[in-house]
Amino acid sequence: MALVVSALELVMAHLWLPIKEETSGRERLILIPFASHMDISQLREIIQWQEENTKAQLKKLGPIPKNTMSREEIQGALKDYIRWLRKKRGEEL
Repeated sequence: MALVVSALELVMAHLWLPIKEETSGRERLILIPFASHMDISQLREIIQWQEENTKAQLKKLGPIPKNTMSREEIQGALKDYIRWLRKKRGEEL
């Protein structure tokens, strides 16, 4: 029973912190272990430091790439390619 309680305490002690970089739109979830055992001022310093580092890393990655073609355009292009492949294979045989 003691093992179950200590494992439960370990799970409860973590703090999950979502950090979002506004300009790029990227987001990352950060884990701060043993947050419940820290002094509040120490935890605030760690959170501030972690936010600064994570936002800098996310800025380096740049914006999230977006599709330049719509889904229908992509489907049409793939159908044309498959049609071309079938025609090419038919001519070679």
